[in-house]
Amino acid sequence: MKKIITGLLVIILILTCFIFKLIKQDSNGVHISEIAKKISTETIINVEEQGADSTGFSDSTKSFQKAIDSLGKSGGIIFIPKGTFLLDQIQIPSYVQLVGSGKGTILKSKPNSDKPLIVLKSKTAQMVYLRDFTIDGNREYQSSSKARGIEFINTRSAEEMKKKSILKEHDARHYIENIYISETKGDGLYIEGRGESQIKGLQVLRSDGIGIHSNAQDNWFTDCSSGESGIYGIFVGDAATNSRYVNCKAWFSGRVHSDQGDGFHITASRVALTGSEAQDNSKHGFVFAGSDIVGYGLLAEANGWQYGTRIRREDGTGFVFYGAINCNIQGVAADRFVNSKEKSHQTFAIQLINQSRGNHIDVTSRGMRLNTIPSNQLNNDNKINITDSKEIN
Repeated sequence: MKKIITGLLVIILILTCFIFKLIKQDSNGVHISEIAKKISTETIINVEEQGADSTGFSDSTKSFQKAIDSLGKSGGIIFIPKGTFLLDQIQIPSYVQLVGSGKGTILKSKPNSDKPLIVLKSKTAQMVYLRDFTIDGNREYQSSSKARGIEFINTRSAEEMKKKSILKEHDARHYIENIYISETKGDGLYIEGRGESQIKGLQVLRSDGIGIHSNAQDNWFTDCSSGESGIYGIFVGDAATNSRYVNCKAWFSGRVHSDQGDGFHITASRVALTGSEAQDNSKHGFVFAGSDIVGYGLLAEANGWQYGTRIRREDGTGFVFYGAINCNIQGVAADRFVNSKEKSHQTFAIQLINQSRGNHIDVTSRGMRLNTIPSNQLNNDNKINITDSKEIN
């Protein structure tokens, strides 16, 4: 009996070791520890040691690029101390982390730039990590809308990404955290291509373009804000399918072109929004122009007027469904100006236009300038539940 038990224990031990070995391998049978060795998290280079000028008087582009390129294929960490660094453009390859010292680390675009400040080294670059610094677009001395803050453009081909990846990974998986972008002539952030990237704590202020512009699929945006953008605050393009936005806000959008001043403008399908707000945007709060969009806990407040000129639109609306199909939206439309001398800015809580259909809308409304929804837009193509708290306006 003891021999049988001993034999069983030996078999279990062998099977356990075999399973553990399988777990430690990737889908191609390569041992995970061998892959990990190929990606460096220990190599740290201080850009000042490569000649970068933290006073902002001289161009530090070559010093930055030299430091980045010296890391090689395995990547590593580029450390940027406090100070202002004048840059033309820096190109980041796979597995490189660009880490600052907080808001006191400022990367400033050179005057008369016609290119984005930070870009990927190639369209197959993956796992690029940006954290803890400020980008100053130097907008006053720029004239080109190409002068974006961050421009990450990846291929849409999973095969191309996987072929170039040390990890045999077919997605981009970038990570952007605690970045403050201000005064760009172009978009604050533009991201395109393969996804699974995470953007956390990104703040964009006073871009002349779009604050946060996504055309990349399967991405997370958490705790992000866009304020005083020239046009849209947060734009989710056709290719940005299956994206998620949690606790994000767009405000004072449309500073340059009020007719493109929506807080959130979504043309992609299968997008999820949670606990997000559109406030004081010059056109509409949220525009849903895609399909299969879900939103919960959304607040559209006092949209439809341009900050600065204080000009109000006749059609400023909290939630606009523009050809939207099969969307499920729950939120609040409100206007804090309802009892002020100016009266309400937001004309409607909801609009349903361009043959929107199959949508489920549950909104509470208070203080709209005219009505919760234009009467001619009520139909049987959508299920609408509106709770209106009447106010004397």
